[in-house]
Amino acid sequence: NVGKSRITGAEFETTIRPADSLTVSAFLSYTDAKYKEWKNNIGTVGGVNYGVVDLSNRPVGFYSKFNAGLSASWAA
Repeated sequence: NVGKSRITGAEFETTIRPADSLTVSAFLSYTDAKYKEWKNNIGTVGGVNYGVVDLSNRPVGFYSKFNAGLSASWAA
């Protein structure tokens, strides 16, 4: 289990309607996530002690730091 983590971020979203039948939406987000404290004991396998892996102050994996999207819809 992770000891401590910190996650900060921001998001911007907007929708415009440049014509009566056209709507355009967009978003941009930023996320910064770090493990503040995480020492993971790997343990012993086959008589070999693999010790402790210190992931403190490293970024959290498996997420995108930046995300963006754009969509448009047309109504007749």
